[in-house]
Parts: sequence; structure tokens; C-alpha cells
Amino acid sequence: MTDIYGILQDTFGKTAFRTHQEEIIQDILGPSKRDLLVLMPTGGGKSLCYQLSAVASPGWTLVISPLIALIWDQIDDLKKHGLEAAYWRSDLTNDERAKIHEGLSTGQMKILYTTPEMMATSLQLTALVKKAYDSETGPTGPAGPAGPAGSTGVTGVPTGGLDRIVIDEAHCVSNWGHEFRESYLELTRLKRHYPGIQLVAFTATATPEVQMDIIRILGLCNSVRVYRQSYVRENLHYLVRSRDRVNMFTTIHRWIRDNDYLRRTGIIYCLSRSDCENTCVELRKKGLSVEYFHAQIPTAQKKQIQQRWIEGKTKIIVATIAFALGINKSNVRFVIHCALPKSIEGYYQETGRAGRDGRTSRCLLLYSRQDKHILQSMARKTVTGTGTGPSLLNPVKRVEDMYTYASDRLDCRVQSLCRYLGENLSYQCGNCDNCTGTNSYGKEKSIIKYVESLRSFFTRHMASHPETLPTKADLLRELSVCAVNLSTADRQRLIYELIVRNYLDIQTGLDSDNNITSQCHWNYGKALDPSLMMLLPDNSVTDYFEIAIRPQTGASV
Repeated sequence: MTDIYGILQDTFGKTAFRTHQEEIIQDILGPSKRDLLVLMPTGGGKSLCYQLSAVASPGWTLVISPLIALIWDQIDDLKKHGLEAAYWRSDLTNDERAKIHEGLSTGQMKILYTTPEMMATSLQLTALVKKAYDSETGPTGPAGPAGPAGSTGVTGVPTGGLDRIVIDEAHCVSNWGHEFRESYLELTRLKRHYPGIQLVAFTATATPEVQMDIIRILGLCNSVRVYRQSYVRENLHYLVRSRDRVNMFTTIHRWIRDNDYLRRTGIIYCLSRSDCENTCVELRKKGLSVEYFHAQIPTAQKKQIQQRWIEGKTKIIVATIAFALGINKSNVRFVIHCALPKSIEGYYQETGRAGRDGRTSRCLLLYSRQDKHILQSMARKTVTGTGTGPSLLNPVKRVEDMYTYASDRLDCRVQSLCRYLGENLSYQCGNCDNCTGTNSYGKEKSIIKYVESLRSFFTRHMASHPETLPTKADLLRELSVCAVNLSTADRQRLIYELIVRNYLDIQTGLDSDNNITSQCHWNYGKALDPSLMMLLPDNSVTDYFEIAIRPQTGASV
């Protein structure tokens, strides 16, 4: 049996695995070669799972990633550990291609990185992968003869053979997701061209619908196993504030100063390149160590800026959302968003770049109602009909969901993030602005009449449609009638409250036609508690929505 602990310590210099890493690696290396879908939050250690597995395997691993900065960062890190890896790209020289071929065929190189675009367009890469696949399975398929490679390992894969294909940022394959990329649709052919190959898909964020879409589109089979790690990052403290455009730079500087972050590492995200540059200029005037970073900066200059930040020579980077994807920097103490992000998934990933070392870090979001209108207008202009799932509704709705999260002054921020991503927490973080009472606008109110109405609805539905279970949309329609005094957001909150209290369960899956379904189950075994209460907006507040977006006075940012 492979000594993965020995490899962990001797090769990677680590003494212990993080949550789920050991189980995932053992599953990857197992004799069944099952497909895996791994959901692991930013900083959870995804890369070690496939890197260590590659080292422990006789052949080599192909890693497909859309993040070029991540690819180079991981190759540099692997070289520091004495491991050879390469990036297959369009500008390779003949000598570089020959070196890759030699490294893979001799077993000296264990990992080859590339992008989904290269997988779709490079005939030379396709030929390389096909040859390595055939050396494992033989041209006639899994039962055919092994190819003419070197020694054979315990799994039967010869040196130089293709062990598996890893797909990073797998949510990009789904138009249900927040970062759909058309190039990822080319990956649907992997299972057709390489039947029996092990696919391991990784992503940091995926709603239940996106998870099912990934499985369906990539054709994950062979008793696919899904690993889900909690989205909770206990060391991150979330704060949300209405943005005062006139005093925004003073607000940011004061917040950084008051939290003793003047000499600490941070990231400030802006929506546009011009906002990045302007914010950088204004914060420099206030004495902060800051540079800006966006797509229009020449590549060589971007690498220099990034390196200065990694080395701590520059403390703060003001950037568009592309910055820091895949960069392994553990001591980021704060992340600030100067405007509303485009989605909760993106916001979670971006804030997740703070506090990877486990120390307390803070995430500040500054937003306005105008942000929502701008982002939704952009979404309507840029949406395409390509891909799977609703193509117009999702980008616009994701902005609405993000705005609902930002303007919520009742719920624990961590609870809200997790439940959106499909994890229902029964406890509050105790550290966000809502938990600490700085945004308290609610009261505990009885919800028993709404719960009784939903239970009656379930009974009627199952009597008239015993072959089908109601969907979440069915529940919301019922609440629009029986809970007309509640806002749409509060009806959603009510459903999640019932899930947490074990009255209701919602299961997402694929039906016989491979379509995504969301079915609701009522727990009739649990008696209704007549004293059921839930935090709802306080009627004494003149206008809850306006309070939610109005700048607060007297509250510390």
C-alpha cells in the first residue's frame, strides 16, 4: 500500500492532512479508480490532493485549469519540493515540447498542466494524451494490451501512462454556476474519447444545482463520489456597510487603521480598471503601501507587482476580481470589496483569500443600491444562450441574491453564505456585524401559522399527486398566498429555517432524463411546536429595506 504519509512529510514537508485530504487521496489511488467531485473552500488544500496522488502513482496526471497564474504558481511550488511539472501552452518551443514528452515517458515528470482552451485546440496535446491513455488501456480499450512504456506500478499503469485527468474550477462547466466558460464545454468529450479514465473534479463553491450539473455534463460515473467540506471559515469576520461614495476612501483608510492593518497584507477589489487606479491613487495619498492590478497591465509588469505583494514589499493590492486566483499567500489579513460583487459564489471565493493561515481576518463589503442596477444591466447585455441551465435568469438573479445578502440586517452572515451554497447551519458565527448586534432591526415572531399552512399543502399535494414530490418553487408559491405579509426574501428565510429545524428536507438530484430536480420532503414524524419563532423585520422600523441600504450613524465600520 502506498505510504502517503511518507510522501506528505518527505516530499511536501507537511506533518498532517487537513480535513478530507487523506480520504480523497486514498479514494483517488483506490483500485476502483472512481470519479470524484470535490467541494473544498478556498484555502482548504485542493492542490495537495491531486499533487500527492500524482507523486504516488506510476504514471502522470493531467490537470486542466483556467487560471494561468495558478498554474505557474503551482509549478514553481512543486519545483521547490524537487518535483518536475510543466504547462502545455501555445507558445512552447520544439525543445520545450520534447522535454515534456521525455519527462512524462520516463516518469520524471508527474504532472502536466494545461487550460481548457488548449485541450480544445491543440492537436499535439491531444496526440500526447491519447498516446499516454493508450499506453494504459491499449488501443482496444481497458481490456486491451498495455502500451510500450516502462515498468508497471501497483495499479497496472505503466510509467508514462495517463493515470487520471483533474479538472480544477469545475463549476465553470455549468451555466448554473457563476463563472461559466464556453471552453469548459469541450471537456464533455473526455469520457467519450478516453472511456474508463478517472476524472477528478474540484471546485471551491457550487450550489446543489451546480453540483448535479457538473456530474451530468462531465459524465462523471464509475460510482462517482462527492466530497463536501463545510464552507465555514471560523477565522473570517464578515462586515457589510452601505457605501458613502464621497467619503469612501476615508472610510477605507480609517477601517484599516482602526483594525491595526496599516502594515498588514490585504486585497481591495473594485469592479472596473478605472476604479482600481483611482482607489490606488487616493489611498496612496493617505500614506498606504498600495499598487493596482488589472488585465490591461503588461504581463511582465503584472508579475512584478504580484511578486512585490507576495514578498510583502507592497502591502495592499487594489484589483479586479481576477487577482489572487490560485496564489498561495497565507497571511492576507483583510479583503475589502468597494462595490457589490456579481454573485455570492464569487464573493465567498474572494473573501476566502483572507486568513489562510487560520488567524483572525476581516472581510468588509461596501455597496449601494446603484451597484445592483449596474451589474444587472451588464448581465443582461453580456448573457448568451450557450451552455446549460437558464442563461438569462441566473446572472441577473445572482446579482439579486448578492444584494439581498448585503442588505440583510437580520441573519448571521456565515449562515446566509452557507445556506445559499447548500449547507444549513444550526448555529451563528458570533463574529459578523449582524451577530454582534451592529445591524439589529428584527424581532422574534411566531411562524406557526405559516408552518401549519405548508404542512397542509404537503398533505394536499401528496393526496392529489402521489407520484411526485413538491419542489421549492411550489413551496414559495404557497407562501406567496399564506404569508403575503412576508417579503420574498423572508419567505426564502422561512424555508431555510424549517430545514435547519428538521421539519423540511430539500434534495437535489438527476431524474431519469438526466435533468436536475429539487424535491421537498416533509418530516411528518416531528410534531409541530406551537411556540415556533423566527427573527423577522421589526414592524417599528419605518422601512426595513431603506434602513438596510441607508448609511448608519454612530456604528463603527
